Amino acid sequence: MTYPLLAFLTITLSSAFAPGPSCIMSMAIGQKYGFKKSLLFVFGATLGHLTLLFILAYLNNLLFTFIPSIQNIMRVIGTLYLMYLAWVVFKSPSMDTESPQEDPTINKKMFISAYFLQFINPKAILFTITIFSTYGFPYFDDMLPILLMIFVMNFSMFSSLLTWSAFGSLLHHFILKHQKAFNTVMALLLFYCAFSVSGIFPIIQNLLAS
Repeated sequence: MTYPLLAFLTITLSSAFAPGPSCIMSMAIGQKYGFKKSLLFVFGATLGHLTLLFILAYLNNLLFTFIPSIQNIMRVIGTLYLMYLAWVVFKSPSMDTESPQEDPTINKKMFISAYFLQFINPKAILFTITIFSTYGFPYFDDMLPILLMIFVMNFSMFSSLLTWSAFGSLLHHFILKHQKAFNTVMALLLFYCAFSVSGIFPIIQNLLAS
């Protein structure tokens, strides 16, 4: 049985670089605090994602049958947290100078928030389980290829977050002149992610189709 490497890489890269909660937050933090400071968020998110991948790979079959029973609870938690992040970004004050006042606790908050952000998106969790179930365990009996899959998926996310952070940092001077508009757009994108996680879009589509 030939392994569909191209399909695996395509879906992994497209998923990693698509706008999601972590990418949007990386860009917002890169713009506000600079690329170097945003690395704390990137490393926290990458470590959280790596932890999640190991858990999902180890418990793949169990979680595939268990998670649907608690999916609604996960959706509520994920939706509320993403809406909270959207509100924080929207209410973030515009900067009158190019160097925001340093918060001595921001480093710890940024890292912890990024780490646990990876565990509240049921859509991403179910997607990852599907990847393992489709491109992993049906093809491999030992853990080495699965570890390689984990490395590829985690490195793809790390590269994506670096790219989004760099993009926000490079646009710092431009966005500084349009800070409120930028905060509003980032908040709206996070609200979209929240509603996507909530599962309300399929319900609306079904209502419109009926």
